[in-house]
Amino acid sequence: MSAALPQDPQPTGPPEAAADVQDSEPTEDTDPGELPDWWHRDHPTFVRIAGFFSGLVFLSLVPAVFLAIMRALFDYRVARELWPYLGFTLLVPLGLLVWPRSRIFARYLLFGMVVTAVVVVGVSALVLWVLTRRELRQ
Repeated sequence: MSAALPQDPQPTGPPEAAADVQDSEPTEDTDPGELPDWWHRDHPTFVRIAGFFSGLVFLSLVPAVFLAIMRALFDYRVARELWPYLGFTLLVPLGLLVWPRSRIFARYLLFGMVVTAVVVVGVSALVLWVLTRRELRQ
């Protein structure tokens, strides 16, 4: 009887995902079943969708949370003076553009932010136009 040698697990997914197997080898304190599969690490659709919706959430929640914190900590005048510092949060997506591994995610993050802004401005303009047209007819 010959003893079977343990074999390395074969990566599932596209061949380009196999290159990242070395980066995610289990350590002594992690269980191999707990590692994310290639879908969450490098699947092109997952990265793009996650980036787009992160941009939507980023543009929607970051200003609201920033203002809520400023209003909770400071009076109205100081919170209004600190409003321009919200622009520094744009350094996060721009910083992600620099790192090659996150460049695709960052592009779709910025795309999600731009699309969200265009939709909000467009719908606001349409609603304002409809309301003013109705007011002029009365």
